[in-house]
Amino acid sequence: KLEDEFKSISNVKKIESVSSFNVSTLIVEFYESKEKSDAINDLKTSIDSVQSDFPDGTLFPVIQQISPTDSPIYTFSVV
Repeated sequence: KLEDEFKSISNVKKIESVSSFNVSTLIVEFYESKEKSDAINDLKTSIDSVQSDFPDGTLFPVIQQISPTDSPIYTFSVV
């Protein structure tokens, strides 16, 4: 449901979703023309509109701003 809500936000460039047992991560990338404060407010509004549909005991999602310069050049996993 969150993905559908996020799709309706203006200036969304890409949405990625990764889920595993009891954890979901959504990455929403905006076009540069979107003001950061507007993006965060739009995300919070979207979350608020579907939060009542979350399973009981679900914690409120954490919104983090990430810049590409904050990440390493290479990311890998070992299984």
